[in-house]
Amino acid sequence: MIPTAPKILIVRTDSIGDVMLTLPMCGWIKQHIPNATIYFLGRTYTESIVQHCTHVDVFLNADEWLRLDDQTQIQKLSALQCDIAIHVFPVTQWMRLTQRAKIPMRIATSHRISSWRFCTHRVAFSRRRSALHEAQLNLKLLRPLRIPTEVELNEMPSLYGFHAGDVREENQIIPKSPEKINICLHPFSQGSAVEWPLASFQDLVQLFDPIQTHFYVTGTAQDLQRYEREGGLFGDHVTCVMGTMSLSELISFISESDGMIAASTGPLHIAAALDVVTVGVYSSAPPIHAGRWAPLGKFAEALEDRHAPTTGSLVIPAEEVKQCWEKGYLRKKQQRN
Repeated sequence: MIPTAPKILIVRTDSIGDVMLTLPMCGWIKQHIPNATIYFLGRTYTESIVQHCTHVDVFLNADEWLRLDDQTQIQKLSALQCDIAIHVFPVTQWMRLTQRAKIPMRIATSHRISSWRFCTHRVAFSRRRSALHEAQLNLKLLRPLRIPTEVELNEMPSLYGFHAGDVREENQIIPKSPEKINICLHPFSQGSAVEWPLASFQDLVQLFDPIQTHFYVTGTAQDLQRYEREGGLFGDHVTCVMGTMSLSELISFISESDGMIAASTGPLHIAAALDVVTVGVYSSAPPIHAGRWAPLGKFAEALEDRHAPTTGSLVIPAEEVKQCWEKGYLRKKQQRN
């Protein structure tokens, strides 16, 4: 029996993009169980993502918990009196902890040995062989809650509950050109995706009128080292802002942009959720193809390299990317008017 006001723990201790695509699950739970309290166990570097989601009530920092001894972890989790734990990203140590904290309902995929040892409910489905999107697959884990688990992709953007906030500090961000169209480029994925090469981003930049458009190249301080090593992008209408912002500041920065073009990365999903005109570039190879990982948003699109590379670089014409972005930009402009 599911309580009428359950306390639900979502366990997702991996990357920004994966966490972004878990937020619709939180929105779906609140839609069907409005009195639920949602706790989200995540890593330090995804805390800002979760804190910008209206559907999550409490963020729990997994990195801080890992510094505690086992007994203290058990006591802290037990004190929350959670009714349900959903292991969206199944990790043995967190499954074990939810069992030892005696959370009554513990849900995970049935394809892990740890699920059979530590979880009470195991849902059978295959992510690797499925044609569904990652956000749709996450909802499969809600089956034991006796709520619907089938959601169309066009419904997902309304479930994010994601907002930008206003956390910027004056001297930590480069102001955009108000008279220009401002587009973010996020060229690197830190190994999570097959990337579109810098040379292709350069081709893209040169297709735009520098009087009307300005590009901001986003990324981490680590990305900046690679960017400089590979020669970067050139042009008076290009500004590199890698390593200059916290994640919260980046969220705000993206929200005030007119576009985002990137491979399958966290910032791409952030932009899509914020209704920024977004174009993702992907390989068509499963399981890294757009069908599984495309950005979900009102103005988000994905393009694929049909040669299905799993290593190396994507081959997608810059003109095709430009046309895709312009189509989304025009559609958004028409809706505003």
